[in-house]
Amino acid sequence: MNDLYDEFSSACQFPLYFGENLMAFDECLSSLDNQDPGKGIALIVVEPDQILMNSPKLEIELELFLSCLINAATEWGEKIDLGEWWDRPALPFHMILVGTQKQLDAVSSKWRNAKSNLTIDGLTLIQT
Repeated sequence: MNDLYDEFSSACQFPLYFGENLMAFDECLSSLDNQDPGKGIALIVVEPDQILMNSPKLEIELELFLSCLINAATEWGEKIDLGEWWDRPALPFHMILVGTQKQLDAVSSKWRNAKSNLTIDGLTLIQT
């Protein structure tokens, strides 16, 4: 998970206080406080088959990672209208996976078969 935190922290420019733990990852991904989300969030992952590849607790950590993605999509999909500076409309949150057909097949299978109650809708696969 530490490698995953490092990659996402760097790519998403998480704040310096990012604690490199699951709760902090979930919070930072769901808010991206220091970023302007524009019309939505699109995370593009190259070599997605490498996500948690060397994890000794793959099934558990994959389920936790997917839970964070779903939570972020839910949070971004809700309008914030409190009369504050951080108000924003509901915004889409997408993760786009880019790789070879072999990589995408492996990820699709692994993610869809994660032992969890999660449903992955609209998994976008782009073959390179």
